[in-house]
Amino acid sequence: GGNCPYGSRTEEKGGVLVLREATEEVEVLARIDLMRSAGLSYQRIADALNDEGVPARGTRWHKQTIVRFCKR
Repeated sequence: GGNCPYGSRTEEKGGVLVLREATEEVEVLARIDLMRSAGLSYQRIADALNDEGVPARGTRWHKQTIVRFCKR
């Protein structure tokens, strides 16, 4: 149970849940990594994603969410 990790989604295949890439989310994760590599702070990344209207799984992007993604 629980939430599927960001960048993944579940699909039912033959009665079994299978983890698959969520393409749009994978692209966002790659962008977060690129922004962090460019020296942007976690807060600046969250602000940029919110300013650009990049969909988050919750209501908006938060600094701690970006920290968690970068540490995976």
